[in-house]
Amino acid sequence: MAGWIANLPAMRKAWMALVGIAMALGVGWGQSPANLLTDGDFSQGQQGEVGVGSTALPGWTVLAGKVHAGGDHIQFLAPGTVLKQSFATVRGQRYRLHFQLSGFPRGITTKTMLLSVGDQTRSYRFEIPADHWPVPMSDQTIVFKADSTQTDLFFTGTVADDHGCMLFDVSVIPWTAEAERRAAIDTAYVNLQSAVQRRYSAYLERLVGAQFTFTRADGSTQSRSDYLKS
Repeated sequence: MAGWIANLPAMRKAWMALVGIAMALGVGWGQSPANLLTDGDFSQGQQGEVGVGSTALPGWTVLAGKVHAGGDHIQFLAPGTVLKQSFATVRGQRYRLHFQLSGFPRGITTKTMLLSVGDQTRSYRFEIPADHWPVPMSDQTIVFKADSTQTDLFFTGTVADDHGCMLFDVSVIPWTAEAERRAAIDTAYVNLQSAVQRRYSAYLERLVGAQFTFTRADGSTQSRSDYLKS
């Protein structure tokens, strides 16, 4: 018991040092580039059903079908729904599009969608079990080259019912060498922070679970894990 307690300050210092390194790596490159899209997180404008011709979604246009604006996401409500946004670009420059893809967990369980931006087109297929809450999300990233001073981004829902794909946190940033390095550092920071947290949590669990005992009224002792089960 005494040995474990004696090692606790050293473990805590090691954990704090590693987190400090991770934070230094994560913030050492300054501010991330601004999102070139308007209302990429869908937090502005009207919530609820939005159809063709509506101006309820700042920056976005529903060209066909209809969507549901949920305050932090967009859900496609009809087959063939097309959502568009145009944004300024530099001809020939590379950009990175990032978004989180999910689907409403009702109706057809295979959610599908088409995407077009710059010189890239993609099709997506996303499986989601019925009534799966919270909805799982998948990070999607595309690097594309602008072929004009204005680029159009199109999302087209292709699910054959009104429970289509869902989009969260859509962003476009210039994809320079600096941005690419920053993204790699951000990923390393998240991975390191997660690894350190797991190691420290495992250490504390061993310390508390294996070493601490509780004394009953009759004088007998019981381990923490057995105590919590009783």
